[in-house]
Amino acid sequence: MYAVAPAGHKVVAVPVIWSSPAIDHSERNRDNEAMLDALEAHDTARFTELPDRYGVTHLVGVNRGQCASGAPELQLLYTFGNLCVFRRIPTS
Repeated sequence: MYAVAPAGHKVVAVPVIWSSPAIDHSERNRDNEAMLDALEAHDTARFTELPDRYGVTHLVGVNRGQCASGAPELQLLYTFGNLCVFRRIPTS
């Protein structure tokens, strides 16, 4: 996920050294982890709330659990080893 940040794409959380001092890095990092945990746990209800807050359009999974998501709002675009990229189709 960090690899696309320099290309001008928005991300929920980046390492603190790249983060704007105007945002609450700890909150964004916590939300980012919660999104990925919900994705891995296949908890669709919990997963949906946070991406809406941040306007997430794509998601990068970094392990098989995250990449095995069956969330209906995610369309798998591609996989490479344990990495995967989803396009998020907003439910609203």
